[in-house]
Amino acid sequence: MAGNKKRYGRSNPNRPPKKSTPRKPAPPPTTQAMPHPRPPHIDPRLAQLGSGNLNADVALMQQMVAEQNFPVMAPDVGLTALTHEARIELIASLDLELTLTSVAELLSSYDIATTTDQQAQRIERRFVDSILEPWGATLAKRVAKGDVLIVPRTVAQLLREVIESANITSSAARPTPGQIAELLMSINSEHNTNEYSEDGTLSADAIARMQTEIFSMDAEQTIAKLRENMTGEVASVLADTPLKPEVAQGNFAATWQRTWPERVTDPALGETPSDTFATANGVELADLQILGQFLLDGIMSRKLRYTRAELATSGASLAAIDYCFDEMSCPIRQYRKDLARDRRQGSVHQQRFTFTRFPFLRAGSGEEIIALRYHWVVDRFFGQMLYWPTFAGLTGFRFGKDPDPGSPAESFSAGMNDVFERTVGDSLANITTNSRSATEVISESQLQAKWSTRRGKTPSACDWVVKAGRYCLVVDATNHHLDAHLAQGLGNVDTYALDMETTFGNPGEKFDQLAKTMRQLFESGSQDFGLPADVVFVPLIVVPDGGVPNTDSTDLDLQLRSRPHMEEFDGHILAPAVLTLTQLQLIEGISEYFGRNPLFPDGIMALVSWRTECMKTIWPAPFDQYIDSIVPARPIPTRILTAASELFASLRVRGSTTPDNAG
Repeated sequence: MAGNKKRYGRSNPNRPPKKSTPRKPAPPPTTQAMPHPRPPHIDPRLAQLGSGNLNADVALMQQMVAEQNFPVMAPDVGLTALTHEARIELIASLDLELTLTSVAELLSSYDIATTTDQQAQRIERRFVDSILEPWGATLAKRVAKGDVLIVPRTVAQLLREVIESANITSSAARPTPGQIAELLMSINSEHNTNEYSEDGTLSADAIARMQTEIFSMDAEQTIAKLRENMTGEVASVLADTPLKPEVAQGNFAATWQRTWPERVTDPALGETPSDTFATANGVELADLQILGQFLLDGIMSRKLRYTRAELATSGASLAAIDYCFDEMSCPIRQYRKDLARDRRQGSVHQQRFTFTRFPFLRAGSGEEIIALRYHWVVDRFFGQMLYWPTFAGLTGFRFGKDPDPGSPAESFSAGMNDVFERTVGDSLANITTNSRSATEVISESQLQAKWSTRRGKTPSACDWVVKAGRYCLVVDATNHHLDAHLAQGLGNVDTYALDMETTFGNPGEKFDQLAKTMRQLFESGSQDFGLPADVVFVPLIVVPDGGVPNTDSTDLDLQLRSRPHMEEFDGHILAPAVLTLTQLQLIEGISEYFGRNPLFPDGIMALVSWRTECMKTIWPAPFDQYIDSIVPARPIPTRILTAASELFASLRVRGSTTPDNAG
């Protein structure tokens, strides 16, 4: 197995985004039935490998590799990849701010295209067409074929190297498109260099060595190799996937603007999480959102640089503008110190936390900021990055330390877990309402009330059970983000195993809770809740978007780890899965838009068919790839779009009436 050279769907970080139908509701056909799409399968030619004829195997693998889309690397256009030292020498001759804005605009344009019309390749083609060097024609042919120059983590690393090393004198040169492209291709080569390749490309000899290694491994060695390669894949998926702003804003409204769940009673937290943010950070969150929307609108128009005076025209308060400068941006010298600390931690190929904390570079005399990436700005103003400064403010900025028992920080952390559970519950309720197969959502409290046998003894139960004919979803929510080192590609197999076992596998954790619930349902579910005798359980764990992502390898690893807990249900269970909140909300959108249309599976049956398919193949089909094969669009739930629209409208009104924006 060849690390990041194998491709099993779009979960691979180096595979370009799949060209698909724009993600908006598609009207049902009116004249004839649409053919039901076939689910994705692993290339059947893989079964032909291992015949004993090495030459035939190598030829077949070369053919399969040639049909894949890959990152374009320097040797692909006849260039020798620049070493890190050579890249730094070139970057040092270029003007910092001109180079930074050129690269940042390229990455932000890619993010915007990826999250709107799904036509990110047009961004690449427009950029490649501007290259004047002779090899530009070869690059253009590769991009037209479907190979990619823009890999988000590659562009992010180039941003890093520009901030670290570009020239801050006024006499430095403006970068050319060809220079930027050569830097990107060289970083692509660096990312894809491994034990089989010194320049990122695959030769026939390398394929032969891969083939020999693959078929010399037994099952245990294969699993070990899979887990070794998995850690890099996980970090890349987390680094490369941009947020859709309307989803981020809809979830922001549901998370921060609603009152706390009933279980949250600490008066220090205020009425809403927004109140807690204001207490911890000294600025009203609503004021900060005005500024965030103003900046996102500007970046959409390809404006990346802003003065304080320009930000004041947004209608945001001076406190919000000060917060943006003080907490979301860094001057060049401080930024370079922080990036040097990153390099001391290890590989920077997937490190991004410095960028997500400071998505702006403070420029000029310190009264201007430059936006580094659209996705990072969305996350900083409307996404998960709001949690950490709030938690840190309540703990006195003791990052990495547990809060004091009974403190507001501990209450906030526990309260946000309750908020996450409520958000998952809202999604499940809407899925059930719009599904033609689901009939009822049963809550944890209902399960416990039915199963309580002794006063003071509360039985263990999962968060929800969803009845859907013969199928029974058994769902638990865990507001657990992946270990920080794993999320940035700094972890290893042992780090990943510890995180998985601590969160899912240890006694009393998620696998155990799901198994106890299924055991009780299997014994008394027919009498208690009307489940059929031939019930089939579908175990599902929902995590935040920063949790473990669903890929083919994480799916298989999860199945292996869960088997000791769930093998007693063989014949009555589908493969357990972990989905992110955004993926669950995609199921919700499918239920809304296609749930009553018999030509398409509703959300529940889409989930059931995916888990069924994952039990038929050697390599599970990744969730996103499978869903794209069975529905024509990726609809966003109405309630999320409505919340985002209402938030957007309120920010426009508040921004036009805020009294203190001029001081």
